[in-house]
Amino acid sequence: MSEKPNRFEQHTTLFTAVLLIASLIIGLIIAELFFRFFKNQEWLAEKNRWDHALYMMLENNSLEYSLRPAVSRENKIPDTENVWRYRINSNGFRDDEFSTKGAFQRVLFIGDSYTFGWGVDQADILSDLVESELAAEPYLMNVSAYNLGVPGYNTVQEAALLEEAMPRYQPDLVVLGFVMNDAKPQHTVPRQPAFHYEYATSWLLAETLTQLNRHFFDGKSTFNSGVVDPKAKLTMDFESRSWIETHLAFSRIAALCRKENVPLILVIHPAYAQHLDSRYPYTPVHKEVARWAEQENITYLDMLPEVSGSDRRTLQVIGDGHPNRLAFDKTARMLAPIIFHSLPSP
Repeated sequence: MSEKPNRFEQHTTLFTAVLLIASLIIGLIIAELFFRFFKNQEWLAEKNRWDHALYMMLENNSLEYSLRPAVSRENKIPDTENVWRYRINSNGFRDDEFSTKGAFQRVLFIGDSYTFGWGVDQADILSDLVESELAAEPYLMNVSAYNLGVPGYNTVQEAALLEEAMPRYQPDLVVLGFVMNDAKPQHTVPRQPAFHYEYATSWLLAETLTQLNRHFFDGKSTFNSGVVDPKAKLTMDFESRSWIETHLAFSRIAALCRKENVPLILVIHPAYAQHLDSRYPYTPVHKEVARWAEQENITYLDMLPEVSGSDRRTLQVIGDGHPNRLAFDKTARMLAPIIFHSLPSP
């Protein structure tokens, strides 16, 4: 005769299982809270220690960092004799002091280190060269070009910057520079955890999966952590989170310019550190970003066809890889007539 199940034992087993699961969940919640507290305290400590000559870390700001106003420096490119200088104005940008008064048309240049002019002197940056081109024949235009380039910015940060700059400087036209790494998170300053883990439900799980991807899978997103690793290689998967966010930011810029009735011109810069021939690896990126511009009905200039076949060494800062004066001269000559025909009549 079989024994009847002991209900007390059944209830005890069920209670034990529930207690174990509840304990596990509570333990994970506590671990998550401790991890978030630790990461925030770690970032605040880094911010308090931060003492960079050019960059200021920002708290709870989607720009993440900005340039220190009124800084002047001379820089020597490592392993070369090349020396270049920059001066940051009181607005926190590499340019002369801005003025919103006067009978001239204002053109804002938004971008990263290419727009900033990393590795070249002030007279050789793109915005100054374009301003000079437009002042000369056949254009004879009274234009003031404002250089709002910030090294290390991506398109998401550039959208946030333009949202601040549009009402402040009231431009007549905006030039947006796009560089191949603009779909990657910034890694110029330590990222505030709230931005780094923005799309992760669990910061602890996201960090665990990120470390697994980084150390065992060469940075590839084998495990979907919900975090874009700034140290990972540039992906050309245009359906990935980083590219989707970049596309959305580009659309924000286009929508803002349409709302303010300000023409927008996109300049797609080649990666001058790469061979500018059949070996060039980023042609798909140029085509994809050009497609975005066409969808938004935005005028764009892709400089890759203009420099294709050139010796990259003639167009880059020696020892650095950023575009040099010759590269910016070529871009300015191509860009000037586009701006001339896009600017509204004064």
